[in-house]
Amino acid sequence: MMTETRVDVFAIAKDVAVELGDGWSASEGHWSHAQDAYLDGPDGVRLHMAQNHYTSKTHMSISGALGELHHFKPYDASTGDINVSIKKTPKQVAGDITRRLLPVAAPVFAEAQKRKRAHEENEARIAALAEEIRAAMGQDAKVSERDHEVTLGGWNGHTRVSVDPRYGSVKFKIETTPELAVLLAKAIGQL
Repeated sequence: MMTETRVDVFAIAKDVAVELGDGWSASEGHWSHAQDAYLDGPDGVRLHMAQNHYTSKTHMSISGALGELHHFKPYDASTGDINVSIKKTPKQVAGDITRRLLPVAAPVFAEAQKRKRAHEENEARIAALAEEIRAAMGQDAKVSERDHEVTLGGWNGHTRVSVDPRYGSVKFKIETTPELAVLLAKAIGQL
């Protein structure tokens, strides 16, 4: 009868976090039998530690865990992945992480966070512009929270206006009757 070698990865992660120093902590993973854990470090770096006893009974894998930041990761960038022996001490594992994984993972996390901040700043600018357009169109205008499109009027009225401020230039789409279209064209001609 063969016995399986399973280690408490979360317990190891707590000790590794201590060895990594200030700013590092461990949290439980999502796999059963404590076979995985997360190491949360400075500057938003997050690492996933796991022992998949089906693929290796003697090693754990450690890799960058971007979470929601994966949407902002450069296309061809990798957060890295290393394997370490389950026989290594927490100090040795921390040394492997510092020497082999962080030089690869940390720049990817930094770039993803930079891209996320830029995205959020752009979304805030778009939302502010959409609100400014909505206010100019009057109290009946609405702003979609999903895509910041501003609309005025309905499908059964004489005029429906939608404004899309997302792409660097603002796009107006106006659906109206032929009579009102002529008046609108005259007003646009006065700009």
